[in-house]
Amino acid sequence: MSSFSIVVRNRMGRTLVFEARVLKETTPPPVYRGIGVDEETAFILDVSTGMATAVGVGTIYVCNSTLPAEVCEPNTPITFRGLSY
Repeated sequence: MSSFSIVVRNRMGRTLVFEARVLKETTPPPVYRGIGVDEETAFILDVSTGMATAVGVGTIYVCNSTLPAEVCEPNTPITFRGLSY
């Protein structure tokens, strides 16, 4: 999953909730990364080597979770541990 203008439009929360929902609703949970890319920035992934490059002036966040969210229900604050970024 990718999200653009992540810092300028404050989309980190949206990115993490989407990641939590994918992990909760998929059995078995997939290997999954949420990627947030700022404006005027590109994330280039070489799928043959797994190497990534950031190009531009903004920030890139790659979010990874080792555990599904403990709480991921509509209209309820999310509880999501085991995150790294």
